[in-house]
Amino acid sequence: MLDHPGARLLLILFLVTGAGGFGGLLNAVVSGVRPDQPPAAMLNGQPVLVPGSLGNVLVGAAAALISFGLYGPLTNLTVISLGSRSDLPSQGPMPGLTVAALAGAILVGFSGGRWLTSEAEKQYSKATSAVLTRIAEFRTTAPQASETGTLRSAASESLGTLADSIQTQPAHISYAKALQVLSQIRQGGGTSH
Repeated sequence: MLDHPGARLLLILFLVTGAGGFGGLLNAVVSGVRPDQPPAAMLNGQPVLVPGSLGNVLVGAAAALISFGLYGPLTNLTVISLGSRSDLPSQGPMPGLTVAALAGAILVGFSGGRWLTSEAEKQYSKATSAVLTRIAEFRTTAPQASETGTLRSAASESLGTLADSIQTQPAHISYAKALQVLSQIRQGGGTSH
């Protein structure tokens, strides 16, 4: 079955695509992407693609396939020939899949998934900054006279928890926490658990 050159070519393409998908999955694990993460989110009224695990796998697979097509050992392979088979040179090594090309596919898959995840995180970070601006504006324009010491302390505690979240959590969690703190401050509370 694999004696036919077309079958071997399909196997090579399948392996490269699978390696790239594996690289994308590695990126999802390293980035802390949850498998149950929704594929899109609304941030400041704008839809944002959130790749999730499946998105990372698909981007990794596509990136590896493109990279293999551009730089792999089959780069100069004629897909459709205008001449006959006798026009092709019979000399030279038979193109195949090398370990380096397969490893490169995994690396490109990881990088492609990382790029997509980074773009989503950038959108979440921008949205979190916008929410933080609203929190600051509300805190400076809201009537301060009615705030008791306990209420002020609770609001400060929420802001401290938010600061910790921004420094230690993935961007989508920090965004959700910022929205929660804004809501609590607007309602006159500030406790968060």
